[in-house]
Amino acid sequence: MLAGSKRKHKTPEDTSSSSSKRARSSSSQVVPRLLQHHELIQLYSAHQQRNNEPVKMICETILQAKRSVLLKVFNIGSPRILAALAEASNRAPVSVHYQMGPFSKHCTEGNVQFRPRRGCSLLHRKTLLIDNNIVVTGTANYTEASLEKDVNLTAKIFSEHLYRWAFRHDRGEVRVGSQQVSYYSLSQIRRDLCVKAILEANGIVLRERTCEGILHTKVCCIDSSTLIIGSVNWSRGGLTLNLEEFLIINPLTETQLECYNELWAYIETNSRLMTKELIQLHEKRKKSITDPKQTSSSTQDEENASTSAEQQ
Repeated sequence: MLAGSKRKHKTPEDTSSSSSKRARSSSSQVVPRLLQHHELIQLYSAHQQRNNEPVKMICETILQAKRSVLLKVFNIGSPRILAALAEASNRAPVSVHYQMGPFSKHCTEGNVQFRPRRGCSLLHRKTLLIDNNIVVTGTANYTEASLEKDVNLTAKIFSEHLYRWAFRHDRGEVRVGSQQVSYYSLSQIRRDLCVKAILEANGIVLRERTCEGILHTKVCCIDSSTLIIGSVNWSRGGLTLNLEEFLIINPLTETQLECYNELWAYIETNSRLMTKELIQLHEKRKKSITDPKQTSSSTQDEENASTSAEQQ
């Protein structure tokens, strides 16, 4: 059944894949868009034409909760999201697991259970679970800057089966409408099974952001059909140390591909090609930072900001 086609029930449903029912191989064609119905997988970013109010979407999703709200996030500080959590906690259990924050008057309102991360590994996920059938996940922390200023991508997915995988932090594959979604939790799967992405100097075009804010996306689109999206940075620390998760979605719908292309167009417009000279300049700055005698206060501030960005 195509995503967004007519259903007898109001609540979106999907069927999980099994060993006896393997999904067909990925197609290079996107799924056609049916305009009269909403899709079961929706992409949000402040830097695209449609679905460009991620904070509003998150707040509305929280306020629609009737049974439960579970949020696991690296950093939370958005006053609007905290207010929505407080209001929702008056009618349903609300639990927030976090690494950083929150520091707001809204923390004392309602009946929200705030649980700071205790342990060596960073809780780096950015996942909201609602009413056993809605998963909101992606690359953005739950701060105003991350969701509205920085370059991020957030997916809202209607799926009971995906909810169960994300709730248990287990690996699984599900069908969401006509799309295949694979879920991976880096706290459970063997780290040595993670695919290592290696960029060689020849044939790879690198770009450096020039816009204000942080280029915070951790997404990859392959052949305009497959999307990889999640909390994990493609670095040694992200793939080996933190509590992370990511999704692989295939094939993309026309609407999803348009959203991604609009975000990519924004990134291209607000970035520059990495030349040999720029790479040498970065290496020079890096070396000066490692030498205390050559490190200025402004350079140190830049390095601290870079380190903070890597942890997000």
